[in-house]
Amino acid sequence: MSIEKRLHDVEAAVDQDPSILGLQAYEFLDNDLLKQQDKFIAGEPVQIEYPKLDYDELKQKEATIRGLILLLHDTDGSLKADALYEALSWRHTEVCMLGWASLTLAEQADAEARSWHQQANEVLHGKPEQETFDAMFDQEINAGRGLEISYKHTVAAQIQQELTELTGTVKTPDNEPFIPSAELVKKLGDLIKDEFKDYISSIDPDKTYTPAEIAEVFSNVLDITGFTDDGWSADLDDSNTLSVLAAEKKVKVGSNRKDILGSVLQSRTLHEIGVHGLRARNALQAGWQSAAYGQDSYLEFEEGTATAFEDAFNNEAKPHGWQYYIAIGLALGMDTDHPRNLRQVYDVIWRYKALQKYDGTGDLDPETIYKVKKVALRQCKRIFRGTDGETAGNVYYKDLSYYNGQAKAWSVLGKIEEPDDLARLLIGKLDLTKPFHQIIADEMLKA
Repeated sequence: MSIEKRLHDVEAAVDQDPSILGLQAYEFLDNDLLKQQDKFIAGEPVQIEYPKLDYDELKQKEATIRGLILLLHDTDGSLKADALYEALSWRHTEVCMLGWASLTLAEQADAEARSWHQQANEVLHGKPEQETFDAMFDQEINAGRGLEISYKHTVAAQIQQELTELTGTVKTPDNEPFIPSAELVKKLGDLIKDEFKDYISSIDPDKTYTPAEIAEVFSNVLDITGFTDDGWSADLDDSNTLSVLAAEKKVKVGSNRKDILGSVLQSRTLHEIGVHGLRARNALQAGWQSAAYGQDSYLEFEEGTATAFEDAFNNEAKPHGWQYYIAIGLALGMDTDHPRNLRQVYDVIWRYKALQKYDGTGDLDPETIYKVKKVALRQCKRIFRGTDGETAGNVYYKDLSYYNGQAKAWSVLGKIEEPDDLARLLIGKLDLTKPFHQIIADEMLKA
């Protein structure tokens, strides 16, 4: 069978079921931990349930993707076929990781599956680097351990002592974690505000928007910018997230989210629709499924670009993803050589977060402590997704992308001078620091 026929058959299968390439692992890993929040904070044991992690469904999806990969085993020099092969292989690893996760959560936990799960996890998302973790630990946790606390403020002093006992030591870092320069941020911001004015013009920066109103705003933006004509919509669902599902051509707004100020909504609109949505839409229009739903290992660059757009719009250079990087490093025991489970990581995080609230004018009160405990639990929920929370060091590395993507994205964003440069950046879900992805982008621009 010719490569043209095989490529046509694979593309037809993806058209029929875009989730083959547009699979979002986090949807399978949704769990009920936050519903048990008060029980967990009170120190009681909880059991995490994953209602959407269905092994039989994942097994069927794995077989489908494997069959399509086999169709493209010999691409005969076709760039589009090569791109689809790599994207499908990436998704295959992701589906296998989810399947192995479900086996580790079974009543009789499979130790071999846990090992395979962690290996796939690392292949997909990498692991934290010691030097970067040390630098973040020094700025966030050592700062709390070294805080001067009044002898009158016994609660804060006790928390500081406990934090010191719960954590180890790291080497004095030689470098600071990456943050883009103010000059780069301003230059990109000026270009974005001009090129994306239609995305934000209908949003009142001083108004506070409810989740239902956010969904209305997104629907309006999709109308104004032509997304609706291509079948895109914005929907309210029962979650607390804002997200783009390219496979469904949907922008999801969680009904359980907090209200947000319009100025924040403007930057989030650029993040969700201006980057995640537009990169998918452009690739679909160019006829490249792999870049529409995510080329292999695209995620770090994608998230880095989306957060960079927010920062540039706000003219504010700031760190991203530190909280997840630190939490994953703590789980791996990068300060002690002893891995931690979910509760042990939580015990460290809420204490250093509480000390960040201490300003010396008064002791830490129960309300402040309760609030930081909720924040710590949300962080732990993310990094322990797909695990039982009990196995020390068994974490989900995906959220490393929020920090790792910063340096990647800004290495390209710093060279953007004009609208044509933005067009190449947003042509599809590609990582433009990778030569293969650069070749794909150039070919797509011809279309």
